[in-house]
Amino acid sequence: MPQGGLQNSAHMPIKHSTYRKAASLLLAGFVAMTLGCEQTAVVKDVEGYRVVSHDTKTGEWVILRNGTFDGKYLVKRITAVCNYYQWGNGKRVEGQDACNLRVGEMLVPTVAPDRGKESLVISELSSEWLTIIRGQGPEMVIQTLKIVKYEVLP
Repeated sequence: MPQGGLQNSAHMPIKHSTYRKAASLLLAGFVAMTLGCEQTAVVKDVEGYRVVSHDTKTGEWVILRNGTFDGKYLVKRITAVCNYYQWGNGKRVEGQDACNLRVGEMLVPTVAPDRGKESLVISELSSEWLTIIRGQGPEMVIQTLKIVKYEVLP
């Protein structure tokens, strides 16, 4: 092998400077492409229901529902007032102050909860009722809210 380089398949010497130039051009092209391209990856929020506010005077809860509906990602604002709360086989507590939701909480329904995880089923019935069922058996909590306003956010 001749000094100062490698041999290609035709047994001709290839200088190291040729490799450096090629590597520099590839690196420059990669940097140009990276800086010149916009990032198109969209990070979606976890789909579910976010409790964003509660007005104790009116009893209104504001819940943002995000998800994919008919193939389109949307955020819906649901304004609702508690109808009733029931824990297990206990007595149903009715009225606008009965529900127990935490502002800031993200409620993500579970289809089939993992062992040890709490089940959570949320149903929107005919745009009039929102039902939240958490847990199972004697520890199950049911909260039903009357929807007073339903809107899709821009």
